[in-house]
Amino acid sequence: MMRMSNILLLLFILPNIIFQVTNSCFLSDKFHMYVVSQLPRKSPPLFLHCASGKDEVGYHTLHKNDTFEWTFCDYPISNITLYFCHFWWGPQQRAFRVFDDDVRGSCLGDECHWAVWADGFYLSGQLSQDTYKKKYYWES
Repeated sequence: MMRMSNILLLLFILPNIIFQVTNSCFLSDKFHMYVVSQLPRKSPPLFLHCASGKDEVGYHTLHKNDTFEWTFCDYPISNITLYFCHFWWGPQQRAFRVFDDDVRGSCLGDECHWAVWADGFYLSGQLSQDTYKKKYYWES
């Protein structure tokens, strides 16, 4: 009887352990990415598409002060985590890496914040306007 109860206990616990490991960043760092639109209030919306080699984050539309965010696991030992986004605003567009080994150094803890303004793209490790640094201009 003791053997059967151990087997039942194992059958109950094992799926929970597998679920926890597969839904967490096991042996890696979890990062939170934020993209906020700081474009003028009465301008066209910001369209963006973000992805990595193995994660399709999708197409999104942001209006003034809207934020799009996602979370992913970064494996710092391999230095291969890379996310890019393509942005469109009216006749302007720009595509670039929003996360790679270089960007990781500008993040604070596990957060990276991109702000999109009429004059370009700014990066910060925190959500504070005075900490953003300009990284890219729009392309026509």
